[in-house]
Amino acid sequence: MQADPSVCMITSGTPTVLGFTEEMRKKAGRQFIDVGIAEENAVALASGIAANGGKPVYGVYSTFIQRAYDQNSQDLCINSNAATIIVAWGSVYGMNDVTHLGLYDIPMLANIPNLVYLAPTTKEEYLAMLDWSIEQTDYPVAIRVPVAELVSTGKPCTKNFAELNKYEVAQQGGKIAVIALGSFYEMGEQAAKLIEAETCIVPTLLNPY
Repeated sequence: MQADPSVCMITSGTPTVLGFTEEMRKKAGRQFIDVGIAEENAVALASGIAANGGKPVYGVYSTFIQRAYDQNSQDLCINSNAATIIVAWGSVYGMNDVTHLGLYDIPMLANIPNLVYLAPTTKEEYLAMLDWSIEQTDYPVAIRVPVAELVSTGKPCTKNFAELNKYEVAQQGGKIAVIALGSFYEMGEQAAKLIEAETCIVPTLLNPY
């Protein structure tokens, strides 16, 4: 943010969702915006900033992004404005009260036309997705922060996330396909080891439409 004044961080009453403590907020200055408990305003604001050449990043917990479905669909994605949404706690764990369930983000967001929803499997992949999302200008992008331990491979990620709707084959097989998305990748690897038949592991699904 210090290097690029066009980048701004938006939150909706939960400023620490991405680590924006009081000290971090002061350091960010005008590049940090909290709209209060108004997720609809946050998405609409992000869309407007992106439409005018800014690079907005909206951090939100999974359970709260459903409050802004219309704004995601109609304000942001119909216009293909290149804002970034970071979705945290997308899981049956964490927030699991009947009014605070974090497991609906994938079926909800992945079905919105023009939105690219990414689910990283490693720390390196997450950071690469974030960099790509902020720099590209073609799509609104949402990134699902892994809820399990964030695995670091130590290897730089050089994937081209602009190649949409493609699976990455990590292990070639012939009879069974193990599809392991985001936080489930490690579980997919374990499942493949237990299967005697040849397998095919698919770690990351890029699903924009």
